[in-house]
Amino acid sequence: MVSTLLIIIGTLLSAWCLYQLGKSFSMMAVSRELKTQGSYSIVRHPLYGAEVVMILGFILSHGSILAFGVGAVWLLLQIRRAQYEESVLRKTFPEYEDYARRVPMLIPGLHLRFLEKAVAPTDRAAV
Repeated sequence: MVSTLLIIIGTLLSAWCLYQLGKSFSMMAVSRELKTQGSYSIVRHPLYGAEVVMILGFILSHGSILAFGVGAVWLLLQIRRAQYEESVLRKTFPEYEDYARRVPMLIPGLHLRFLEKAVAPTDRAAV
């Protein structure tokens, strides 16, 4: 029951984040505009936060070491992706530094500086 509720909440939050992103949404790190309003005023990566809620629901629903492992790998990959996106945004928007100092990366009210290590964009990045 709790697991299903987490999956539903995470899905609804994801839909809200995608709605706020609008045409700025992309599978690749493309910096079209800097979003700082709505859910982006609470955390810098609200879509990933919503996905964390869904993954927790997935782990609880399966209750296995395998589900935990899949969730842990997924979380590490998403953190790496967020770090990369931030490097692209920092390169494109000078005001991103101030935004990053004010707004936590993933968890409201909690700045996890060790997660916020910048990853240099490669030549393949569309900036």
